[in-house]
Amino acid sequence: MNPLYHFLARFTKKLEQQADLDVVNKLLIIYFINITAIVVNLVYGILSLQSKNYSLALFLLATALLLSIILFFLTLGRKLKASKLLLTILAAIEIFFLLFTGGTEGLGMLWIFIFPAFCIPLLV
Repeated sequence: MNPLYHFLARFTKKLEQQADLDVVNKLLIIYFINITAIVVNLVYGILSLQSKNYSLALFLLATALLLSIILFFLTLGRKLKASKLLLTILAAIEIFFLLFTGGTEGLGMLWIFIFPAFCIPLLV
């Protein structure tokens, strides 16, 4: 079988057989955004550690940890609305922190462009 099918079946726990296709699509969008945010925060956290910006690294790695906790509770509880709200609030806090601190190279204002691309799929 297709590896993507196995991956999606594992994440959705065969929801396509039990629920509406719209619910499954929303769940996949939340998983994708959450996993992407974890990877991005880990990568930029490590880059900020290498540039010796320890406050930013601590913030980004703590955000990655919080995103992992949200992903864990989403997997257990399937609370879509609460997960979307927590992801949006966490993204807003992170964007404002990066906007005011400047990020690793002083280009924190460019992070504001990521916020709509991150939150619009969650809120649709």
